[in-house]
Amino acid sequence: MDGQIIISHCGGKSAEVDDSNERALIDDQFKDDNPVRCMLNNWQYKQPIVMIMGSKCPTSPTKMPHRYQVLDWFMITHAWTEPDPFSGHVRFKYRFEKVGLQESSWWAPQGMPGKNEEYLPAVAIEERECATCNKKSPRIYEEGFLCIHSTCQQFWKLDGQSAAHNLHYTQQFLRARHPVPPNYVVPSPLAPSIDGLLLDRNAELGNAHRDFWKGIVCPACGNCCARTSWKGWVCTCGYSREVGFHVTYTASQLREPHRDRYVGAPIPAINNRYNIPVKVETNGATTIVRYDLGPAVGTVIHVQNSDELNKKLGMDELLQRYQDPELPFKRGQVTTMCGTSYTRNFALNCGAAYHYVVDQDTVKMEDAPVVVQNVLSMLNEQVGKLCPGHRDFNEVLSLAYLEDMRMNYHTDDEVGLGPVVASLSLGAPARMGFRFRAGWKQNKLCHFPGLDVDDVKSGIPQFSVTLNHGDLLIMDGAGIQRYWEHSLTRVEGLFRIAATGRYIDPDTHEAASRPFGPTPAQRMAITSPKSETTVPTGEAQSTYMEDFFTHLHSIPKKEKSRRKSAVPTASATS
Repeated sequence: MDGQIIISHCGGKSAEVDDSNERALIDDQFKDDNPVRCMLNNWQYKQPIVMIMGSKCPTSPTKMPHRYQVLDWFMITHAWTEPDPFSGHVRFKYRFEKVGLQESSWWAPQGMPGKNEEYLPAVAIEERECATCNKKSPRIYEEGFLCIHSTCQQFWKLDGQSAAHNLHYTQQFLRARHPVPPNYVVPSPLAPSIDGLLLDRNAELGNAHRDFWKGIVCPACGNCCARTSWKGWVCTCGYSREVGFHVTYTASQLREPHRDRYVGAPIPAINNRYNIPVKVETNGATTIVRYDLGPAVGTVIHVQNSDELNKKLGMDELLQRYQDPELPFKRGQVTTMCGTSYTRNFALNCGAAYHYVVDQDTVKMEDAPVVVQNVLSMLNEQVGKLCPGHRDFNEVLSLAYLEDMRMNYHTDDEVGLGPVVASLSLGAPARMGFRFRAGWKQNKLCHFPGLDVDDVKSGIPQFSVTLNHGDLLIMDGAGIQRYWEHSLTRVEGLFRIAATGRYIDPDTHEAASRPFGPTPAQRMAITSPKSETTVPTGEAQSTYMEDFFTHLHSIPKKEKSRRKSAVPTASATS
């Protein structure tokens, strides 16, 4: 890596080797793997991509100031396959070249060439045809030509022997440049104007649009800062900018447009894949659906009211009050193996302190906003009627969801929580899915009558409910959190509130009741439209590219490489 060139491999399927910090592939990478296919599309159709680098990158020419930083727009000029040095599995490698060749690179240290005139002109990389497979490969290494086609008998061999360790890139491969035409313009600025965003979106959609909960680039210092405050963005340098609250959404604006406007008891939409015992009852303008998960588990209760009854019960007014810009909502901080991140919702916890995987402040109930106090009274009244013996809630966690926000599968099983959890939905609809927790097959306590264990598919919710404005969802029974987990898929609208009540025993609910623990590894999503349009580059496309794609298409999707033993690979020296 230097000021204009990055040579790297990517595509996933790696894991740590033993207890070391080294990573190795655990399987071959294939052309049909999503990350690989996206990269090859970028290369084939000459689509630029933005490179983002982490502070732990071992080949960074300078010390990176942040956990992640945006470098610049790059093009892929070459792609090839080679063996992983530890496992021998086949991996894809790429040569990235900066698009703006005439501009200095901020990450290049003093003395490192960073402009185009300091490199070789745009000349073609030398290529040669393999005598065995008759396909061309570029000259990448000083030690000699290597066939890059993994199905060839001469793949990654020099003079008939496996290539040695510490191969060196040729100066031509490192220093050649492929400039774009002078009139070429990158697709979009790396740092979009915050003023343009507010002007274009705010008048039309208010502050709930997807653009308004994304991060911005601080116009004062250039730092990327997430929106964690309900009012807007606050940078560590002191810069702040409010989003502006010009739109107050009504229940009618946020409702699902194809849903009937009920004057009587709503007709429930029951999505029950595995014949869970369900009981439906109506009472005037109210429909109650009970999902019986077994005596050792509990019951999920879904309460739906007509539009007129919701209005009478004050649901519309609660929705309006929750849009007060002075409410102390904020996005909670989450610590993961990849660093610090933030929740995909804005949260306000009131009453008893609630400690879970999110770093969350708590407002005492006597100091809580009036809307939260009203919700607490309503929850205790409604749940008391449906769950005899229920202990009054002493905590309400209010979550505000903006467009496209969601919550992944989780459980409410922290130490000290009561057996009943109830959530009131206000605003846009959303779907909540329920599925078994890991290891459920071995525990027959969570098997309900009529369940065909062999028919249950992993990862698919066993049942789901659509939560509309004014709906109440109750999870009655500690076994629900012990044997099941639930998620909230994408909100189908611009604004939604979920106000969840719990009873929390302050003597047993400890701050460290459940350690953070690592989350599944996150992959960088690199997307590119598969388009016929190409970006002109002023040079003929590499002739080896056609051979390379012909070779890739000839490989079955899951064919394993014959090379499973440890094979050395190259290390960049420049």
